[in-house]
Amino acid sequence: MHVSKVWRGAAIAAAVGGLVAAGTSAALAQPAQAPLVTISAQSANPPVTHDVFVVYRNTYLPKGTHLREDQVRVSGSVSQSAAGQVAALFAQPFPYKAKPAEVAGQSLTLPTSSTPVSYSFKAAPTIATKYTVKVLPSSTTSSPVVGTSPTTTVYVVTNQPTTAPRNCSRPVCHQTLKVYTHLAKSAYNTESKKKWYFYFGLRLSATGEPSFPRWLYLQKATISKVKRISSTEFERSITWSFRIGNDGYAFLFSFCSKDSESKDGMNLPGSHSCGAKKVRSNIAYLG
Repeated sequence: MHVSKVWRGAAIAAAVGGLVAAGTSAALAQPAQAPLVTISAQSANPPVTHDVFVVYRNTYLPKGTHLREDQVRVSGSVSQSAAGQVAALFAQPFPYKAKPAEVAGQSLTLPTSSTPVSYSFKAAPTIATKYTVKVLPSSTTSSPVVGTSPTTTVYVVTNQPTTAPRNCSRPVCHQTLKVYTHLAKSAYNTESKKKWYFYFGLRLSATGEPSFPRWLYLQKATISKVKRISSTEFERSITWSFRIGNDGYAFLFSFCSKDSESKDGMNLPGSHSCGAKKVRSNIAYLG
């Protein structure tokens, strides 16, 4: 996930800025109908093209939420349940070949009810994962499954912290950033070999501090080769320069690589704006 970074500078003398950046079934009679199970997923991050995603092992807790950036809440309801039945969360990670497995600690014992009984489970996937909620006969009996929800997929984007931009020197500002990419081990080879694209936007003002640019443009920058840190982390640096003279300045930048979720289960499915000649500065996800 690549979120635009921002840096401002005041006019002439002020050259500082800020980064904005199986047992027995329940004894009671079973309901006449099989349980009806609904499901939805939500994370701390706004969906992109209707896709719900988390950030790989990012434990930051955004203000006003109860989910870390690496967590997803899977919720819904169960109707037509019988006392002692259990609603349990099951996960099937990319490439979806293994049988879905129950997520430890994420289950709810149900009462007898013809009206919806709500459930809410948490999980922290490290690669794209399909989730379902199954209604089991009891806490000690896993078959036969008496009800199953539809499937909902939660995607995982790379976690890419960077070093902060430096205060600009005048008349030419020189910047070098280090980017640390954290990702699932199984996706390392694919992601570390990708071409990166760099975007930059700048506004200048002779009278003070300007507003941020609306657009970022594909720019040439020196992007280093990959330095392996571990099986789940690599480092690259980005270096670029731009002229500010004695003006006030405000700049934003972003970087991306094109998505390949269908190949490695990392980032989002489909294609987004990465590689375009220009992108809006407030774009939430490039690739």
